[in-house]
Amino acid sequence: MSQDTTVPRTPRRRTRLRSGKVADRDGRFIVECQILNRSDSGARLRLVQPADVPDEGLLFDDEFASARPIEVIWRQQREIGVKFGQPPHDAATAEVGETNLAGKFYALTRRARD
Repeated sequence: MSQDTTVPRTPRRRTRLRSGKVADRDGRFIVECQILNRSDSGARLRLVQPADVPDEGLLFDDEFASARPIEVIWRQQREIGVKFGQPPHDAATAEVGETNLAGKFYALTRRARD
């Protein structure tokens, strides 16, 4: 008399680090990051190097080649938690961040240090 004691499992989600870039609201590059996890409402990011990330900006997701407005909710060493904002109503404004951050030479748009 053998009973099946197997616990049903939910399908495992494939997890992998994705690369991204954090930019200011005008689409100027600040720092590269790894997207550790992501939901519809926000993400947890690990900055590649220490950087002064403003409270509001853009997250460029390299996999989808798209930028989304973000608001920093928490900070802990080189990790930050962000909440996604609403995309800009103006398509030209949304494209500025994507154009500046996509491709091989995105660092040419890095903002000047004070």
